Amino acid sequence: MKHSTVKKTALCAGLTVGGLALAAGALYTEIMTTIIARRHTPMTDKLTEIATGTPTPTDPVHDEWAQKLKDTPTDLVEIRARDGMVLRAHRYRAENPRRVLILAHGWHSTWNRDFCASSPFFHDNDCELLLIEQRCHGQSGGGLISYGINERYDILSWLEWVEANIPGLPVYLCGISMGASTVLMAAGLPIAGRVAGIIADAGYTTPKEIISETVGKVIGKAAAPTIAAVNLNCRVREGFGFSDYSTIDAMTQNKDIPVLFIHGDADDFVPWRMSLENYLACQAPKELWIVPGAGHGLGYVVDTATYQKKVLAFFAAHDESAAPAQVS
Repeated sequence: MKHSTVKKTALCAGLTVGGLALAAGALYTEIMTTIIARRHTPMTDKLTEIATGTPTPTDPVHDEWAQKLKDTPTDLVEIRARDGMVLRAHRYRAENPRRVLILAHGWHSTWNRDFCASSPFFHDNDCELLLIEQRCHGQSGGGLISYGINERYDILSWLEWVEANIPGLPVYLCGISMGASTVLMAAGLPIAGRVAGIIADAGYTTPKEIISETVGKVIGKAAAPTIAAVNLNCRVREGFGFSDYSTIDAMTQNKDIPVLFIHGDADDFVPWRMSLENYLACQAPKELWIVPGAGHGLGYVVDTATYQKKVLAFFAAHDESAAPAQVS
């Protein structure tokens, strides 16, 4: 065989191998982007099961509570976010409302699941509830989950809707897990004087840190390059990166809106130290309650009496602190 022929054959083989490697890398990035930042579907459950080697956990009791809240009569509300995305929420009316709560659920969760235990308590204590469906979740639009970076602006849009449609009442922002960090990040926007307080249950510090924490448990040292690839994919597709903004940034800027931080010390998904760091960064009036024995977002279930006592005290202290929402 001539030398030139051998050289061409080697070059073709190299290009083929290189092409296959690039294709494999692109496919891997798409799979990990789906797990980390795309809408929850049966496929994402299956991919997560494959990646972790464990089935998606189920909780029959929570399933029952979630179904009960889903079956409760609510009004479907629809708005357009500032980027034109269609967002939806469920308004659970109170007979004699004294305040409005905008409730934000967590990553890959639903409006009726994260608050299935606490919603009856809030409702019975004269709270008008707006249970939002975060972008890229449920019936809301969206292509990628940004872990609060874009979602914080959605909270501002929902606040504007409340001011126009349920005027005259103090407004609280409440969230669990990613929802907690979303409402905390919203505190970095011009909402001071418009929000009476924030209740943040099991929030994380930064998108990058919580993604690194969770992905690192599964793939170890491969987490850093994997997250870098997913981050670049999100930047190219929707213009955001996981380091663009954080809960810590917002809390450093927040000097006016009172915050009640809640976190279970048995949380194996978002470490409770993250709420401690958020609490230390917060420049506004604040309280931190670490719930003994509570797993992720389960403070209300584990210690219902103390949870209710602290939340009612928070309402009593701050109901009059913000100007009532007015029609804009």
